[in-house]
Amino acid sequence: MKTYEAMFIFPNKYSEEKLKSALKEANKEIVNHGGEIKGVVEVGSRRFSRPMHKKTAGQYVKVLFDIEPSQIAVLTGRYKLNDDVFRFQLVVADEVIIGNYNEKPEEVTEETVETKETAK
Repeated sequence: MKTYEAMFIFPNKYSEEKLKSALKEANKEIVNHGGEIKGVVEVGSRRFSRPMHKKTAGQYVKVLFDIEPSQIAVLTGRYKLNDDVFRFQLVVADEVIIGNYNEKPEEVTEETVETKETAK
């Protein structure tokens, strides 16, 4: 099995409940094809650099998962048919990507801001 990261873009008009439902269906496809979800990060709503299909923004979600490489083509086909998934991208996860899911965000204090400013 290999580790992959998927970036999903869902329509911006989705409510939080509808987004959770759409994400659950997308993750179910991974599990149904023998994969295992390792992490999920909801990036939030982002504007597109240019309009796509008369849409100007979308809700981004990253999913880290393990799956057999032979199942990637099947997943790609399934996501192309899914009306809830506006766009998606699948990439092989490297150490840096995997590390982003395991790290806790750094707590921002006055000391850490001063330390970063003096380091410049």
